[in-house]
Amino acid sequence: MTMTGTMPSSSSRRGGLRGPRPVPLKVSSSSAAGTTKGPAKKAAAAAPVIVYEHTPKVVHARPQEFMTVVQRLT
Repeated sequence: MTMTGTMPSSSSRRGGLRGPRPVPLKVSSSSAAGTTKGPAKKAAAAAPVIVYEHTPKVVHARPQEFMTVVQRLT
């Protein structure tokens, strides 16, 4: 008894390539590693502006009551 007729070949069992081999990918010469252009520089320059409606008040608290004071104020 021969099993070659009933067993699928190894390429079809693993889902091998069918047809011609795809063209290898290439990196264009205009791209360079480590250079960035665009909005990344603009976003870093624009810092948020904080506007207070009222002057912030200094709150004194002992270390034991710090968590309670923070929870009460938020």
